Amino acid sequence: HDIDLVLAVVGEYPESVEGTGVNIITSTADLANARLRFPSGCIADLTASRVSDKAERKMRIFQSGLYLSLDYGTGQARKLHVEPGTAVDPETLRPETFQLEKGDALLTEIESFLLAVREGKNPKVTAEDGLNAMRVGWQIKNQL
Repeated sequence: HDIDLVLAVVGEYPESVEGTGVNIITSTADLANARLRFPSGCIADLTASRVSDKAERKMRIFQSGLYLSLDYGTGQARKLHVEPGTAVDPETLRPETFQLEKGDALLTEIESFLLAVREGKNPKVTAEDGLNAMRVGWQIKNQL
């Protein structure tokens, strides 16, 4: 689901996908990291862990002039935006923080799909969106 969200936020398919994993307590990757690099220069890092001592759902997206951190557990988001070419003092940078809208994204996608079937409308997440997320997921899995 996180892959789908990254693809939706960035709006393009990654030009490269890197995946690493570590077997800690099972014979498969218990900790996995993925880095998606996009043609626009945007980079997204995703981490999934079965062995973390705390439940976390975070996404970080960064590119020239922009850093975005989304914490789905707390609903908090942080955005740091700097105009490229602008002289900035790192000591004075203050990220913008805001609260994400509460809700179950997966449930919203399912409801959108059901509405599309009933009323013949396009769902918010298309079959192509799902296929692209699956392709990226397989690229990650094949590198673990």
